[in-house]
Amino acid sequence: MSSNLARIFKSRSFNFQFQKNLNNNLTIYEKVKSSWRRASKALTQIEETTKGNNVTMFFTGDEMFSEMWNKIRNAKETVLVETYTIEPDIIGNRTIELLKEAQERGVKVSFAYDAIGSSSLSDFDIYEMKIKGAEIFQFNPIKLVPNLPYTLRNHRKIMVIDSKYGFCGGMNISGKYASSSFEGGKDYFRDTHCMIEGPAVEKLSEVFYNSIKDRSKKTNQVTSYFKSIHGYPVGSYIKSGAVGAALNAYDELEGSQNKEKSTNELENIYQSRNASISDLDSNYNYIEYSNLYDDEDESSFDTSLYSLANIEKSQIEKQKMDQLDLTEDDYDIDDDDFKEFVTFTNDFQSLHNLNNLNNYILDDSNLGNLEKLNNMDSKANTGNPNPPPNSIFPLIKSVGSNPFNSKPNKIIMASVKVENTVVQVQESNQFRKKRDIQKSLIISLNGARERCYITTPYFLPPIRLRRAIISAALRGVDVRIITAGKSDVPWFRHASRHIYQKFLKHDKIRIYEMLSSTLHAKTLSIDGVYGTIGSFNLDTWSKKNLEANIAFLSPQLVNILEQQFKNDLVGCKEITLKDVNNRSLLDKLICYLCYQLSKILKP
Repeated sequence: MSSNLARIFKSRSFNFQFQKNLNNNLTIYEKVKSSWRRASKALTQIEETTKGNNVTMFFTGDEMFSEMWNKIRNAKETVLVETYTIEPDIIGNRTIELLKEAQERGVKVSFAYDAIGSSSLSDFDIYEMKIKGAEIFQFNPIKLVPNLPYTLRNHRKIMVIDSKYGFCGGMNISGKYASSSFEGGKDYFRDTHCMIEGPAVEKLSEVFYNSIKDRSKKTNQVTSYFKSIHGYPVGSYIKSGAVGAALNAYDELEGSQNKEKSTNELENIYQSRNASISDLDSNYNYIEYSNLYDDEDESSFDTSLYSLANIEKSQIEKQKMDQLDLTEDDYDIDDDDFKEFVTFTNDFQSLHNLNNLNNYILDDSNLGNLEKLNNMDSKANTGNPNPPPNSIFPLIKSVGSNPFNSKPNKIIMASVKVENTVVQVQESNQFRKKRDIQKSLIISLNGARERCYITTPYFLPPIRLRRAIISAALRGVDVRIITAGKSDVPWFRHASRHIYQKFLKHDKIRIYEMLSSTLHAKTLSIDGVYGTIGSFNLDTWSKKNLEANIAFLSPQLVNILEQQFKNDLVGCKEITLKDVNNRSLLDKLICYLCYQLSKILKP
């Protein structure tokens, strides 16, 4: 992005315009429109957002595995699987068997798993699937001299079937995620997953291919998995090095019917083919079953058609911008810089439609509707106005009721399907300089104005996320966090407790530890409108790992997340500042040492 939220609010031009707007006799929506135009663009430019998606939420593995297996059985073309953990238990073996059967039916199966997360999986477990022709990828295999730190993992849990159905969330392929009433279930984790249908599924496919398609240092490495999503000709494959990347870029442009592709498009192809960091394929074990093709003829390439030096220069400039976007102070907005903005928005918290201003900020044709919107609050009980045409966001009149105003329900909710939803697929992939999840978390937290509910099993947020959470609380946002009281990584729980005091000293932040089961869900809901489900934990590892999240703008879906959050609280114990201060000296020492260990093991 050319700009980000922090720079906008810190800029002199923004503050000048904001003051000017406050002093003018403009309607509230006209004032916000003028001040938030660029900010809203920053929020929507992180990644492509699509509408018309159906989203089904799962809060137990019973329903999720049943639905996932049913989709694999009915697959016709492709099945893409990317998971951190697959265990050779009843559920894991059943999944492998279904993938093998799909490959036998002629379905193209691609399967990627993490070497450490799936360390219990042996070559024997996937041997039959491999010999049937499935593509198998192992991320960051264990070596005496590793290419990457052992702590850097592929933590995603996604599956795409026939480009029609996409699964994403926190559940790995293991019996630990199903209840004991489900065959092979071990009733261990409490987790959340979702299935999407619609245009967002294609974006989830791209996340998978981004994980495995990157260049190999072997000149004859065929990448048949690459062409299926991007339409590259059969037999195309990636040549190594900078020259090879430029050769492939030229070959693709020459073979295209569109001869007028711009310089920027060629630069983008080059950028996607030749990152300056170590090639990702060197960190994957590609278990190859097909014969290699011969190298294409490189003699016809004319270097005068495009300057390799210019491509390299452009790439370096882009990488500098990426690094600039991710400096330590990104999106961290000082209270002084934000003071007048906060005062302004707090005065109008009853205007629930504030979250929907992207409709009008991004569409000048809606200027005539501003007065109508300005009077919306007085018509709260008369129903929603019609949404503006050609707008990607549905008009939202209310952020919904606070779930803590009703009595908690102990029952874990059954799967729920919501149609016609706005969805954004977000990924974290440092190989491709992708920081969608990190950036969106900061922006959404900075935009929170009423309530923010976070569920994360590992609570050790990086400094920018800590500041964003605390900043929200200082603005009066009700921040509630559920984390693990029983953890599959016990020492990490102690490390988290070391930083509790930094949050609990703020009255608006409350922390709960789940004791009824081992928490593994990673969800976020803000203001009853915006929510996320995925694999991203609020810790330093997820900041570097390969991760995937589904974000959505939907009061219906967020209300479901909030209700489940309320249900989860029944099995939690609230940790107060008094509890933290009254710990024994030994417990404080253990937590301190574990916190230091987390800094040492940081990828």
